[in-house]
Amino acid sequence: MSSNLISAGTRVDFREAMTSRTLQQIRDIFAVGEFEPNLEFQPPVSGQRRTLVEQYFANIDLTNPQHMKKLLAVFEELIHRLGQAPDWETIQSQQVTINNLESRMESDGFTFENGRFSSPKLNRISIATPLLIALTKESISEHIEKANAKIEAGDSAGAITLVPIPSSKTFSKRRTRRQPEQLSKKVLAIFVRSMERLPTA
Repeated sequence: MSSNLISAGTRVDFREAMTSRTLQQIRDIFAVGEFEPNLEFQPPVSGQRRTLVEQYFANIDLTNPQHMKKLLAVFEELIHRLGQAPDWETIQSQQVTINNLESRMESDGFTFENGRFSSPKLNRISIATPLLIALTKESISEHIEKANAKIEAGDSAGAITLVPIPSSKTFSKRRTRRQPEQLSKKVLAIFVRSMERLPTA
């Protein structure tokens, strides 16, 4: 991914919504996504609650679909809690906040249904582009030639291991259900396109 999946404005609105919670409640909400705060990070915001939320955000890779799925679980938990109020006046007030948060997420390409956020953006294949840039075209070509040889020999799984990209964990579950030969060829095709975009010496 080349950009954050959730915009800065959306994150600010969720942060502000969390200021109505206690510090422990904020910790509990982020625990849903199994996140830990970066306590060494000192964000340019005021207040303990805002600071804590930003410290959690600092430990989240906003370009990583897997991190985003966990962050969505955090946002869903917050919205669920905002919907629980002891009186009608509070319910009305918090519903305005909920509507705003859902609208923000919709502008980022997410839909909210049955208490869950979803988006096609979370199913895309991701490649660590810094790793690709660090390689030369010659070394990439060598890897591709070896991988193609593996495919021709019937060792499709071995071909995947020869391509120097992150492990298959970076692929969505839907993608990894492909047969090894199909996945090998898909990986190689993406890798070749990435190679063509590398800057020349």
